[in-house]
Order: sequence, then structure tokens, then C-alpha cells
Amino acid sequence: MAVSYNTFVTGVKVLVPATSAAESIKDLSGKKMAVASGSSTVALLKQLDAIHNLSMKILEVDSQKKAFEMVKTRQVDAMISEEPILAALNAGPDAQKQRIIGPHLSIEPYAILMRKGDVSFERSVDKALADAFSRKDSERLYKKWFNNSEIFIPLDKHVRECYAFPGKYGI
Repeated sequence: MAVSYNTFVTGVKVLVPATSAAESIKDLSGKKMAVASGSSTVALLKQLDAIHNLSMKILEVDSQKKAFEMVKTRQVDAMISEEPILAALNAGPDAQKQRIIGPHLSIEPYAILMRKGDVSFERSVDKALADAFSRKDSERLYKKWFNNSEIFIPLDKHVRECYAFPGKYGI
């Protein structure tokens, strides 16, 4: 597979009940944490748990939705996933009952996957993206999809850098 310039950059964060005093993963020492089994965040969570000696009780569940329901019903103290997934799960009338905390625990660049070997097509896609980024279309589209009445993910420095300096960093 070939990849385009990065189109979006996000990362893994933590979702807790709004009443939680936790501000970062380090505040969840000894707590129950839900994570979707089979996701890349399982290994990340186990690594963070070991590095920071957090002694978390890690519960691998069958889906992101199940992990979210466990936070909502207070069966666990928190869940871990990529920020857009957390924001989408938490969208809706009860959004104020949970909150996303802490710094990104990983940085995840996104790009468009393409068939390998069609260099002309790949260059065309990259040029179109670079042109859109330079016209600020990307920020307008970002705000449309990620800063609206249903979901809010701030346009952070990683995304701004992705648009200012198009490239295939981290992929």
C-alpha cells in the first residue's frame, strides 16, 4: 500500500466520569480501566501501566461501545481509546456526564491508503492535499466535522503542523 500526505493527526486519550478527580492517566493508579480487546491501545495501556507502576485493573472488553457503557454505569473508572472515538461515543444528550482527560498518550497520523505502484496518482493526491492545506480548506473542513454541536475535538498543534508542513511523518 502507498500512503498520502497525512490528513489528520490524533492520539490516544482517556475518558472518565465528569465527577472524577483524574486529570491524567497517572491519576488512575489502582483503578479499573476498560479497553477494547484487539485494539492497538491494549498494548499501549499495558506499557503505560508498567512504565508508571500504576497497578491498574485492565479489563479487555469486546468493543469501544462496551467500554464506554462501563464508564457510564461506573463499572470501571475510565476507558482508553483514540480521541475521536471517545468524542463520538460521548456525543449526545449525556455528554456532560463524562470528559476526556490528559495529554495524548500516543500520536497517530492518518493518511489515505492507495494502491502501490501508481506513482502518478500518488503524486496527484499529495498535490491536491497540499493545495487544500495551503488554501485553509482543511481547517474549514476540520471545524465542520470536529467542532460542531455534536462533537468537539480542538484543532491542536499536531493537526496545524500537518496542514502547514504536508508530509508522511510517522507513517
